[in-house]
Amino acid sequence: MKELLKSPANLLTLVKQINTLLNRRYALQRILHCLVDILQHKLASRYTAIILADTGTEHLKIKIAQGLSQSFMNRYQRITGTGITGKMLLGGENIIINNIDASSEEYNDLKLEDDFTSVIAARIAAHGKTYGFLISQRSESDAFLAEDMLLLEIAAQAASIALYQNQLVEENKELTVIDKESGTYKFHFFCERLIQEIERAKSYNESISVLLIDIDNFKDFNRLYGYEAACSLLSKLVTVIRQHCVGLDIIGRYGQDKIMVSLINKNEEQAAEVAERIKEDMYQFDFYRPHNPVSIGVYTCSYEDVNDINRVADCLGITLFHAHYHNGNQVCRWSTCMYGFPQ
Repeated sequence: MKELLKSPANLLTLVKQINTLLNRRYALQRILHCLVDILQHKLASRYTAIILADTGTEHLKIKIAQGLSQSFMNRYQRITGTGITGKMLLGGENIIINNIDASSEEYNDLKLEDDFTSVIAARIAAHGKTYGFLISQRSESDAFLAEDMLLLEIAAQAASIALYQNQLVEENKELTVIDKESGTYKFHFFCERLIQEIERAKSYNESISVLLIDIDNFKDFNRLYGYEAACSLLSKLVTVIRQHCVGLDIIGRYGQDKIMVSLINKNEEQAAEVAERIKEDMYQFDFYRPHNPVSIGVYTCSYEDVNDINRVADCLGITLFHAHYHNGNQVCRWSTCMYGFPQ
């Protein structure tokens, strides 16, 4: 990297490489590293850092930096939306301050690992979303010029594009595995996860049971009350299911009105108890009709099912048939289904 930055021609080559990377997937880390390296060299800064908002905690954290120790980067944490950086992130002006007053609030808000005298910072934002900011600091007075800010803003725009493209990739990835109406996994991905869990269970000698849950008379409900009401009822079922799931349990959609649930480390009896609680909660749910019963099939996987995952769905289909045969609102176990009647 340092060799590339020694001449203007090499710098232009590096910028060209960054533009090329912006058109590729999964290049986010490399792009951000390149941008920080360029700024650190061209601005002759003591510190240069990309600081991003953590979506989980709503705190600012250092993503990539030059000049800062790893221990400082690990412990750095600021509340989003406060101080001079908060004003900038909310759409205010980018920051350029030379000869900053060390006793000021701005100094404390902007300070990184050690004392500084001059600072510039530019917001990283794209399509209405603010990701964070780029910041560079020097120990010299009157250190930063207008052209330095221009370079920082160009780098911030490149970082914005890279982060936005990465966001789109992650969202598209989620759309391929998440069912939009129910918020659960699509069936093909549910099966992939179930295979992984069966293999893991075999290693630890654990049980995995699967529930197939069907809303009784769902087609009649859909016809009488409409598509939106039917989707709301399905969402309520998923909410109830989640209340009875723990840890690594997996939920997926199977067909129009069925939800499949894998219960990790639960045998048939334990899984049937979970199924009974789900059934009771749904039966008490008053939504367009006084009761909304469900039928539930219970099947405990064998380790051989990893080689024929369709067998799981077939066995659950039989248990569900028996539950419907007895007028619905039933929990039926695979082990008790014999000759058309649950024993």
